[in-house]
Amino acid sequence: MIPWTLSLSGYGLLLFCLLPRSLSSHRLLSVVGIVLILLLPLPLMEGVALIDLLRGGLGDFSILTLGLLTMSALERAALIKSPVNEAQWRMLSLLTLLVAIPFYTFSLGVGLTDPYRWGFSSALVLPLGALTLAMVYLRCWWAVALFCLALLLWILEWGLESRNLWDYLLDPMLVFYAAAQVLRDAVKSLGRKAADTP
Repeated sequence: MIPWTLSLSGYGLLLFCLLPRSLSSHRLLSVVGIVLILLLPLPLMEGVALIDLLRGGLGDFSILTLGLLTMSALERAALIKSPVNEAQWRMLSLLTLLVAIPFYTFSLGVGLTDPYRWGFSSALVLPLGALTLAMVYLRCWWAVALFCLALLLWILEWGLESRNLWDYLLDPMLVFYAAAQVLRDAVKSLGRKAADTP
């Protein structure tokens, strides 16, 4: 029940964050967001709910993605000021791609190494600890909190159906978002260089 509830929350938060910026009224934004969340578990085709279709097609969100979506939704609803600045989003996006590209490449069968298998043991704890210490050094406290939460939930085997640490840290939606961010930044940078060229 908990993984289904987390998926419902994750997709609800995602839909809420994707609402048009023209919905400037926080009250209207909240009402529309609640209606969207209430529609997710309703049966659509042959008794299958929209949330089940999304989970079947896109999978569950990682704890890291759920945390980022929660922060974005709270900022969008004007309940908090986001602790994540533009440089940190850029850093997270690049880091996600640097991990995800080789991870998914090897996990899908290219080469003899299967990094997904490492997530079933404690092999990833040391690199995750080093990454968390790097985030402490950079004073990126939100990332420290999310990494620690993901690790704690994995140790307790709570929150997700999977028992693989990778699934608590990384998911395709986060990778797609990171790729879009990096691509957007590259296009902006090229546009600025083109504008500066006489």
